[in-house]
Amino acid sequence: MANKKFWLGMLVMALVFGMAVVGCDNGSTSSGGGGNAPSTSGRLTITGLDDYNGNYVYANGYVHAQDIFLLAAENINWTRDIYIGGKISNGSVTLKVWQVVETADEEEIVAYSGNHQNVEVAIAIITKATFSLDNVIARGEEMNVNFSNGVGSVVCENITPEE
Repeated sequence: MANKKFWLGMLVMALVFGMAVVGCDNGSTSSGGGGNAPSTSGRLTITGLDDYNGNYVYANGYVHAQDIFLLAAENINWTRDIYIGGKISNGSVTLKVWQVVETADEEEIVAYSGNHQNVEVAIAIITKATFSLDNVIARGEEMNVNFSNGVGSVVCENITPEE
């Protein structure tokens, strides 16, 4: 069951990414010139990653009650579908957090500064900074994070290596 939830989250990410590429034909999203993510005060600190120092992390979150989708990474180029994971050091990583919003014509990312509780977060631990399902070596899921003014933290206690 947990494995299905993780891959469902990854599928949602892939769909969001694909829709962003299709919808962003003129580069006019709030993600700024060249598709780079807008500045954000949103932060997610993940600890408990001691066995994965030197690797990278990408995360997504979902607030079921409000249908809010969050992305957490070191950086994102929304129009080019490039997602850069944060590097794990001393068993932890701090990622920037953005919210995916729907506009009349497309989806885009905006700065996140919300106060959402029990955000369901899944992480992918990857071997290279640029996110790809091919680079996933482990995953963590079913983590609930409370955000205050866009800032949250979680201890990842349930990491499953990829087979």
